Amino acid sequence: DLFPSHDIKRSKPKVTGNTIKSKTMPEYIEDFVNEGIKLILTNRPKEFIDFYYEYLTKIYCKQIPIKKIASKSRLKQTIEEYQNRGTDINGKAKAKQAHMELVIAHNINTSGMDFIYYVNNGTAKSHGDVSINKKTGLYNSYIITENELKNNPDMLGEYNVARYVNNFNKRVSALLTVFSP
Repeated sequence: DLFPSHDIKRSKPKVTGNTIKSKTMPEYIEDFVNEGIKLILTNRPKEFIDFYYEYLTKIYCKQIPIKKIASKSRLKQTIEEYQNRGTDINGKAKAKQAHMELVIAHNINTSGMDFIYYVNNGTAKSHGDVSINKKTGLYNSYIITENELKNNPDMLGEYNVARYVNNFNKRVSALLTVFSP
């Protein structure tokens, strides 16, 4: 027994370390990591693998609520401040921020808002949040309001399956180190 004085089933282990968990981690990955670590720590590798494939299927079939998939970005500046953000040390325009580009594109009044939630709905894992879809001429992302998320937390919707599966697998690979090759 690795933890003789600690009953893992009765308490909630604290998960730390940026490789496994971070502040910016999407909720859908955090949910998996929290449950996956419990399965690993209680020596249930078969259940972990079964849970992994069930969860991967849910992502693939778009059964994960948009609230858990959405990126959440804090509004740290006004639109005017963002538009006048200047250049980097090489003289190039500073990088675009997806949430600010979406706010501008959709002419959203951000007064009184602290966060913007958005979802990538491209079709390939390489489709960035602020890249333009050649067919529609729109960004490969859309905004979802905090009220929509609050009023309908289980709402399902469109999202870039390839991108979200890829992001999921990148985070989960850190957990797989406990299994022998």
